Amino acid sequence: MKFISPGLHGVLDYVTVIFLFGSPWLFQMEGSLLVFTFILGGLQLLLSLFTDYPGGMVKKLSFLLHGLVEFFLSLGLVIAALYFRHTGAEIGFQYYLCLAVVYILVFNLTRFNKLSHSLTN
Repeated sequence: MKFISPGLHGVLDYVTVIFLFGSPWLFQMEGSLLVFTFILGGLQLLLSLFTDYPGGMVKKLSFLLHGLVEFFLSLGLVIAALYFRHTGAEIGFQYYLCLAVVYILVFNLTRFNKLSHSLTN
């Protein structure tokens, strides 16, 4: 059952951006973990701003493409988690593994077949 509408997905995207930018302070991140988290926050912000959905400002990317980017990003987050485990940054491993699970869940629960101009759903 897919109950996340394009509008709700947009809200979740911007909440994710705020979470990503606040995470270095919440979880005392430093070094490459801090830098990677800020870069991810910036990329998520750009993806959100350029998507053709209720939260988008520039609307150059289709909502389906947005979803596919986030799906493949979730796979990259698993790789990042494994990298941070390898380097001994356990917080990085746990953080990025949890983030990957959230991205995959949101992807699977979002109605990507709804057109962004249909704001009633």
